[in-house]
Amino acid sequence: GGYLNVRGNSPRDRLNALLADDESLVDAVLSGFRKTVDRDDLPSDTKVIRLGIANRPHYLALPFMAGLEETAMTAPAGEIDLDHGRLRLALAIHYTEPMWPSVRRPADRPPRRIAWTLANRPETAADVLVRSALSELRNGREFPAGIHELAHSPDHARVARLAAMPLLRQFPARCASGQLSSLNHLLLAARRHCDIDPLLELIDEKHADHRMSVAQRVHWLVAGVCIAPESYIGRLESYAGGNERRIRFLAEAVTQQFSISPDLKYRQSAAALRLLIQLIGASCRPYSLDADSDEGVIVTPDMNAAGQVRDCIEQLAGITTEDASLALEALSSDNDLRPWRSLLMDAAYRQEAARREAEFAYGDVAQVLATLAGGAPANATDLAALTLEHLNEIARAIRDDNTSDWKQYWNVDHHGRPQRPRPEDACRDALLSDLRNRLMRFGIDVQPEGRYANDKRADIRVSCAGFNVPVEIKRSCHRDLWSAVRSQLIARYVVDPGTDGHGIYLVFWFGDTKECRPTPPAMGSPVATSPELEDRLSSTLSAEERRKIKIRVIDVSDPNAS
Repeated sequence: GGYLNVRGNSPRDRLNALLADDESLVDAVLSGFRKTVDRDDLPSDTKVIRLGIANRPHYLALPFMAGLEETAMTAPAGEIDLDHGRLRLALAIHYTEPMWPSVRRPADRPPRRIAWTLANRPETAADVLVRSALSELRNGREFPAGIHELAHSPDHARVARLAAMPLLRQFPARCASGQLSSLNHLLLAARRHCDIDPLLELIDEKHADHRMSVAQRVHWLVAGVCIAPESYIGRLESYAGGNERRIRFLAEAVTQQFSISPDLKYRQSAAALRLLIQLIGASCRPYSLDADSDEGVIVTPDMNAAGQVRDCIEQLAGITTEDASLALEALSSDNDLRPWRSLLMDAAYRQEAARREAEFAYGDVAQVLATLAGGAPANATDLAALTLEHLNEIARAIRDDNTSDWKQYWNVDHHGRPQRPRPEDACRDALLSDLRNRLMRFGIDVQPEGRYANDKRADIRVSCAGFNVPVEIKRSCHRDLWSAVRSQLIARYVVDPGTDGHGIYLVFWFGDTKECRPTPPAMGSPVATSPELEDRLSSTLSAEERRKIKIRVIDVSDPNAS
């Protein structure tokens, strides 16, 4: 099956095509192949391996293998009755002579003459493979035969358990850069088929080997991070952090190890992904290809590195744990990762939504009945709805009661006449007192400056039974009036898993007074009334955001002002 110009779907068909359909000649050739197996001048496996290094195939190698194939076709289950020497010879030829893959025999499926040996004599196959692969590695070969199969071929699973670790132990400390791919396949084979503790001990030994090249050391460390991140994150950061050359090798190692086996990356911890994003992301920028272009693109190392950063961000967004939330928040505020900030913030938002979904639990029957009977809320959704309802009642009382509650939000003269709006904190405290008095009977705690991630503080934190709702407050003249709902409430506070995404953005409307002129929007006409401001602020949110983020504007303007 190795020649494109030879017709035929079976060995006999192909021989017929080569020998002008002379059946007697074909029979003679096949007989010669079968009898080659029993010749007394066959080379040893050692000689075949030595000739393979010199690219000098033994003249009996391929006839011997063809004879085995013919014999195996008629043997039960492919079993081959060979003495130990011939068995080793067959394996040596298999791992040193070029055997072309074809549609009839994919590259990761061994021919039947070898498949039986792999399954029934794995210790012999492992010994020959180790000798052959090490000889090729030590002579500079980049892709020794059999190493790829150890990691990816099910037929080689038993052999991999015996061969992967010896090959890793003897892998050249000063290898060529092209041989690192073979190292990665061996690391993957050991991870899949060998005990992990000896592999980790070997990684430690290799890391301590001062003869090793920088690139290879980074590959070993990345493998350690994949297997036991808690033990190797610090070592990788200490070795590669702040060193551009080592970070380039790190990007290459991550690209190679993840590309040969996607299952490696899904085992990453949030801390490991955070470190990879932090180290590699600081040295490259995001890129996008022109979808309308029909020209070919040369993928550069920087593009590969950027692709790995993007991939790590996506993995981190899919981890529904608190440490992943904290990692994304920290990365989003890292100035060295400024080009990645929009992607990181989007990932943080999606991760928190996924985390809330994963952690959500319906209240039991008793909790639901207690809530319906006017008891404590059963979850963050109930808490947000109850808080909003009482804020609406407070807003109505401020405008409609005969107690002039609106004056609490103004500095007044000795005649009780409003002079200028009070500072934001004073307005918050006035509202806090009314809200606390209303909610405390439900067992709800209302506190000023509720603390959230990275020591960020919302103006008010309403909490009950382990969940909470942040309330961010602004005066209508605040310079961040139009942006704070997104930059503060959404980005900093509702990412807390206890909120389930709920938050309230509350604005005190002081009217059009010279001491607190309404902040104009970036686009559109100025706002003239509190209901208009509430509508305009709500329109800045998406439909999905409006489900959980509520806008309330409380009118505390002087009703007697002209």
